[in-house]
Amino acid sequence: MALDANRCLFDSLPCPKASPEDVDVRTENQLAAWFSFTLPSASAGGLSHTMGKQIGARHGIPHGVTSCLLLPHVMRYLARSMPQRMAVLSEGCGGDAANLVYQLLATLDLPQHIGQYGIGETELRRAATELAVKLPAEDLIAIYISAL
Repeated sequence: MALDANRCLFDSLPCPKASPEDVDVRTENQLAAWFSFTLPSASAGGLSHTMGKQIGARHGIPHGVTSCLLLPHVMRYLARSMPQRMAVLSEGCGGDAANLVYQLLATLDLPQHIGQYGIGETELRRAATELAVKLPAEDLIAIYISAL
């Protein structure tokens, strides 16, 4: 169900820009978003969310924006650390999932660079160091820096 939701979101998310009043398009987006929550574990505790909360709370960046800034970069990291799981996602999306998310964000004119928010490497290193419990700080720093 979650993989089908991803496919649907890739197809339907750009549509409201062209037809903002189309209730059917918005309904399709809502259903896909709801179905995307059918995951084996809570996504709110995932790496992208955790890293986003760390910089969002400190620098006044809304959570949805931090997701835009970090998700493709976290996905690239996970493709190296969890290649089989990310391969399933990429297969379901019809291509490299991280690149497709990055392209979708560009299509939707959503923010893609942490630097746009006045955050530099020093702040990102601090955030990564404080988050480094389950993963090495160097890995987290690399993810943040890739999003600059």
